[in-house]
Amino acid sequence: MADSECSPRAQRARPTVRGAGGHGDVRSGFLHLVFNAAALLLVLATAACAGYRYDGGYDADRSADLFAAGYKELAEVYIDEVETRDLALAALRGSLAEDPALALKLEDERLRLLVEEEAVGGGFALPRRDDIKGWGAVTAAVLASARQVSPVLGEIPAEDLYALAFEGAMGELDGFSRYTPRGEQAEAKGLAGIGVRVQHSGEGMQVLSVVEGSPAHRAGLRSGDTIVAVDGEHARSMPQREFVSRLLGPVNSTVELDVVRAREPGPLRLPVTRAPVGPEKVSARRIGGVAYIRISSFEENTASQLRREVRLARQDPELRGYVVDLRGNPGGLLNQAVAVADVFIVDSPIVATEGRHRDSGQTFEAGHYDLARGLPVIVLLNGFSASASEIVASAIQDSGRGIAIGSSSYGKGSVQTLQRLPGGRELMLTWARFHAPSGYALSGRGVLPDVCTSGHHGSVQAVMTGLRLGSFPFPQQLRIAKIDPADDKAVNTFRAKCPAAMEEKRLDLAVAMKLLERPDLYRLAAGTSASRLAERSD
Repeated sequence: MADSECSPRAQRARPTVRGAGGHGDVRSGFLHLVFNAAALLLVLATAACAGYRYDGGYDADRSADLFAAGYKELAEVYIDEVETRDLALAALRGSLAEDPALALKLEDERLRLLVEEEAVGGGFALPRRDDIKGWGAVTAAVLASARQVSPVLGEIPAEDLYALAFEGAMGELDGFSRYTPRGEQAEAKGLAGIGVRVQHSGEGMQVLSVVEGSPAHRAGLRSGDTIVAVDGEHARSMPQREFVSRLLGPVNSTVELDVVRAREPGPLRLPVTRAPVGPEKVSARRIGGVAYIRISSFEENTASQLRREVRLARQDPELRGYVVDLRGNPGGLLNQAVAVADVFIVDSPIVATEGRHRDSGQTFEAGHYDLARGLPVIVLLNGFSASASEIVASAIQDSGRGIAIGSSSYGKGSVQTLQRLPGGRELMLTWARFHAPSGYALSGRGVLPDVCTSGHHGSVQAVMTGLRLGSFPFPQQLRIAKIDPADDKAVNTFRAKCPAAMEEKRLDLAVAMKLLERPDLYRLAAGTSASRLAERSD
């Protein structure tokens, strides 16, 4: 069968899908889904809502429409059921927190605004718990009153006030859902960056991945570093969107980062010169008779670039196998994850999504053709391998097509959808969770590798000894165990079997090379891989 005939089969007709780390638009009749690595991404798109005009100030009626639109999307789309009343109260508390003199009080079926513990006016009648329009109006009215009595809130631009409210409303959600203010996408146009993905940590912003060849890479920034200050300003309490905007600037301008790194005695100061950064996708090289292929993100054409590298590798008559390095890969487009897995897998499930929304249930299967022609496949994982990376790794494991080496992955197993709000604002909402072919949810627990290198310090022999003694591969029953993502104790116990490694250990590749040099050791590491699908279907 020709390669072009071997595309994955979606078993149920669903919208076009996007995954973690991607960005795109919403075309008529389609929802473009985005899933993100536990990492922040700028959505570089613009939108307009016909008939909505922004006058530069705070208008209670327009604000009520905006809040109601947001509450409606959260009530209908977010993966877990949320109560509109709780969202509205959280939105108000998040906004009023800017002025310590302000507070809210629920009393006699009314919501009262307090200034220095004294009630302002007669209060606001409480709508029904699920009255979306009513709670939108109450949110807008309370904020209008607060702006009149609080100089602090009165000086906050309306757009910033909306951001505070939505951040408050979404503060108790999953951490991957977020609000994007009007104009934030457009502000990134014409600006250069440094080539990193980050997320909040206790001390600042942790670096999830660094694009190879980017300004950050050239300056010496590494995955796992924590940026504690940017241009001298502490990053610990800096909102994530503000931090990302500070990394952007004119081409050839410089941003100065203070970085904390494991095993370094103190912070490092790294000046980084901004430059345009394109998405790095696939790079490859030969190591002996092994095709080493690194996939750094799942963007448009990632799968086609992978297919090109696999075809080139097949020309080598001495080729023994493939190492697919997904360490530090925070994810990307779901359709690209499916297509990448399909390069190696034949007639097997790849991933399923499940959620509360009627359109969130999807299943994907591989086609009939193995472009890699059955040669051994080893996937490398670490604690920053997320989302799309976890889809590929779990599919290769569960199908018995290959094995995974490294540490537990990130555990970002959810899908986000981009929802438009009035005035070009946006909500990114989690609406489904990924399930591996064997049925377990990737969210929280991540992928457990077959061969764990966590705890080993540079010794291939120690890993081989563990392999011969039966420590590896992990038993199938353990590897595919279903863990409730909300059960923190169960998740932590499971992940402790192979703690997530934040660095990219040389040992991972060394172990992979050893296994591909020795077919007997590879078979030992594969364990029951060949029978996994058969056992699962019994």
